[in-house]
Amino acid sequence: MKKTRAGRRITSLKYTGRGIHKSLSRLRVPTTLVAILLVGLSIFLLGGGVYDIISNPISIIPMPGRLIAVYPYYIHEQTLTASIGVMILYAVGTAGFIMLYEGTKYVRKPRQASILILVGITLIVLAFIFMESLLHLKVYPG
Repeated sequence: MKKTRAGRRITSLKYTGRGIHKSLSRLRVPTTLVAILLVGLSIFLLGGGVYDIISNPISIIPMPGRLIAVYPYYIHEQTLTASIGVMILYAVGTAGFIMLYEGTKYVRKPRQASILILVGITLIVLAFIFMESLLHLKVYPG
């Protein structure tokens, strides 16, 4: 039976697909890079990045005599500035947790371990305090 021209092209595509699949299966992505990308994506999603893209909020609310960076009394709306600030605070808290984790690895070097743990706890507490103060400012402006 004679193959048609289309049949030969499909067969050729099968062999090409096998080669691409073989080269992609050999490709190894570093786990650190995957972890950083996943943490960055999580911070973007939790910080309201999708809301920023879809609804295109204003960055600062102009008021007579001052500028406001958060919507007062509105818990379900946010400005772009507040969203970026929240993302930065999430990143600072995540860096604190990473430093805390890294500090537990240095059992033989107690000075380095205690510095990493102290800096990690400080970053976590600062991120928590600033997030709570931002929420308090949003709910109870004044």
